[in-house]
Amino acid sequence: MKIGLGMLVAAFAYFLMTMFSIGLPATDHPNHVADVTPNLLVSTYLILTFAELLLSPIGISFVSKVAPPKYKGMIMGGWFVATALGNKLVSIPGHMWDKPLPVVWGTLMVICLVAALFIFSIIKKLNKVS
Repeated sequence: MKIGLGMLVAAFAYFLMTMFSIGLPATDHPNHVADVTPNLLVSTYLILTFAELLLSPIGISFVSKVAPPKYKGMIMGGWFVATALGNKLVSIPGHMWDKPLPVVWGTLMVICLVAALFIFSIIKKLNKVS
């Protein structure tokens, strides 16, 4: 449950960035000026840190709890490989950086919401296993 909530918290952080970037020109626009206050960036980073605190320790604990003892090391390695692949996938919005900023942040928000929806859709199976 906390993993799904962590994804919702992350989606909220990207929602804030989406709302506050409406009306800003794309980053490749000749008149691009950063009108985003440091308070917004720090607040967003803080919210994303809270989301990470809901995701990472709970995920690592869950993986080590349900893994068979014989394969625990390999499955924990799989957790970290999945984390690495997720970090690689975050580069996708980086390729969209020439688009309007609300599109970039909105894409990240939608990705978080889809992940949360997936987690909440399999929550009963996850609770049975743990």
